[in-house]
Amino acid sequence: MIGITNLGFAQYMLPAFGNPFHEAKSVVNVDNDYLNEVQKENTPNYAKWLEIKVANYDSSKSLTANQENKESYSVTFKAPLGYIEVEYDKSGNIKSTVEHFKNIPLPSYLSQDIIKLYPGWSFAQTKYVLKYTKGQKAKGQFKVVIKKGNQRKRLRVEA
Repeated sequence: MIGITNLGFAQYMLPAFGNPFHEAKSVVNVDNDYLNEVQKENTPNYAKWLEIKVANYDSSKSLTANQENKESYSVTFKAPLGYIEVEYDKSGNIKSTVEHFKNIPLPSYLSQDIIKLYPGWSFAQTKYVLKYTKGQKAKGQFKVVIKKGNQRKRLRVEA
């Protein structure tokens, strides 16, 4: 009797919880060209998170009378480990971005390669920098500082 009662109760949906799959989610403005160009396999997850915020940003909310007369305007998206400076055109489309992130985890393949090439060295600092201009190939780079005792080496790896 307890087993039958337990199974029957497990299939009853409580109204307080609802079903999240029935809620409609809509995104107003997604710049897919930007996301397709900057988000690659080796892009750090933290950077991807902020890039999605940039792509979903409704730039019409930030337009003021002063900005409407300009050819372009800038917005900076900040997070604890980095920021993205975005330049928009008059219509609110992304023209270019400059991304800077410090001390974020490197992609695992890159960390493993550095550890193999420099055994006994440790990571002192990591940076991820990316420049995007609409219609051009995005240029990303990892800057890594490794140390061993008093020695330091600076490595640059194209992303």
